[in-house]
Amino acid sequence: VIGLHFFSPAHVMRLLEIVRADKTDDVTLATALASAKRLKKIPVVVGVCPGFVGNRMIFKYFEQVVWLLLRGCRPQQIDQAMQQFGFAMGPCAMADMSGLDIWVYANPAEDSLIHQMVASGRLGQKSQRGFYDYGDDQKTPIPSPEVDALIQDYAQQQGIVSQSFDHDSIVERLLMALISEGLHILQEKVALRASDIDTIYVNGYGFPIYRGGPLFYADQIGLQAVREQLMAYQESHPKVWKMAPLLDAVIESGKPLHKYQAQDD
Repeated sequence: VIGLHFFSPAHVMRLLEIVRADKTDDVTLATALASAKRLKKIPVVVGVCPGFVGNRMIFKYFEQVVWLLLRGCRPQQIDQAMQQFGFAMGPCAMADMSGLDIWVYANPAEDSLIHQMVASGRLGQKSQRGFYDYGDDQKTPIPSPEVDALIQDYAQQQGIVSQSFDHDSIVERLLMALISEGLHILQEKVALRASDIDTIYVNGYGFPIYRGGPLFYADQIGLQAVREQLMAYQESHPKVWKMAPLLDAVIESGKPLHKYQAQDD
């Protein structure tokens, strides 16, 4: 058994996660890789876990998007910050395109802002209402006062106090969510190479190619600086931000994170 995880829209997106299970044999894996080549896809071999690599990371990223929204950020503010960093699309517009009901299906037992939005009929582009309102073309996002009010009401119900964030702090928090989960994925050997994670994010999630991917970018920030920032987040929210021991090991090795391979252990 092997998994082929295509990315939407499948006829356009070149990324293909090839999901190798514990007992997948080499012939099956080679066949999948050859099929990907014939389809002109960029294949990346990953292991089995909820969301595989790309979506597992994007859920952690989006958890922090919701955290920011509930503390006073507006959807367009977050999207503008990430697009200015270089992403092809901001996270709120991306969620609208995918469908907010996808989050509910993935987290059925949870009560969250997204569950409230879906319950009110805001599913994204498919319903012409999500984080944004959409006209007849269902593609052009229009800021929604109704969403602003819905988010504010939900935050008040949860007793969350509004804060102020600039673009840099938004970008930092969301990138750290990706970097942190990427480290855990490497730690668990769901991905065997840091470069595989970067390939997934550049080719499947619109990460700016000139920045090299989240783990390559972590090297540009400086791994010690990354560690300090993750520790600061962990101090305030220890259940959400858990440190991967791998980061300390890579720092101690003196090697760049983006060249890490699990076989080196």
